[in-house]
Amino acid sequence: MANTSAGVIVARIVVVLVILGIIGACIYFFLIKNDNVRGQVYEELTITLNSEQQKTFDQNIGSSLESGTYYNVAKNLTAEQFSLYKSLYLGYYMDKLILDTYDDVLVYVGNADNGKLQDIGRNVESYEQALSTAVASQERFNATYEANDGALTTAVSADFMIFVNDFKAMQEIFHSISNATFEYSTTHYYKNMNPMLSQKYAQTYIVNQQSNLLSSKISSSVSDALYGDSRAMIVAYKDFKENDFTDQSNDADVSAFVILVSNMQNDFSAFYSAESKSAYYATASDALKQQLNVLARGVGLEGRLV
Repeated sequence: MANTSAGVIVARIVVVLVILGIIGACIYFFLIKNDNVRGQVYEELTITLNSEQQKTFDQNIGSSLESGTYYNVAKNLTAEQFSLYKSLYLGYYMDKLILDTYDDVLVYVGNADNGKLQDIGRNVESYEQALSTAVASQERFNATYEANDGALTTAVSADFMIFVNDFKAMQEIFHSISNATFEYSTTHYYKNMNPMLSQKYAQTYIVNQQSNLLSSKISSSVSDALYGDSRAMIVAYKDFKENDFTDQSNDADVSAFVILVSNMQNDFSAFYSAESKSAYYATASDALKQQLNVLARGVGLEGRLV
């Protein structure tokens, strides 16, 4: 009987230890480990965006719209090739500003959706590889360009287009990272709030919609209207960002814009998705045109609707 009792006690102890082990594993996997995912993703993203390869890539293509050696080379290629390069650059320029505005929010929103957060992490890994490939093509083009003293020879053009195709593959991933980071961060950061009351969010949201539209057209063709609207919007957005999105407090046009877009009864999704904002404006009612003029002044499209 004593031996049986001792066996039962040992068995019970073992069961208790197993249960405690299971509880500990659950705490680790569902709380500690998963919470570390957000920190890891943010860390990997930050390391990548501050890497030497990223700096080399940015230095080669330049930091200003429609300028630099690469832009000038592309300008002297076919109209289709030039359109592809400048559209890729504009898309990259837009996404970079959007990502820089909201990437650090990843640290604050927590692990609200582990699956989507890990998707961002996988895209960062893919981006690192695509970035490495693009930088290698840049180095190849740079060497050919210098060897030909800047002359637009067949070899120079060919190597440049190899880079452009690698840039395109890289930009597709970069856009996914930027878009997913913005959507994930803002969905959970502004939870139970009307985010459109924030100038920062409202302007970023609309520019991000425009970036999605531009990205969807790059593989086919980007119209002059789409390129021009996107360029005007990101130039204005850059100014708003450099002013820390404080215009809402002292600029009547921005205040009116925020009041307009934060009204939940207003739906401007068709305008955001319009490839030509002026063409959409031309078919709008007089009442809608008044609203669109206010919206245009808030996102840098003033003067482009008529």
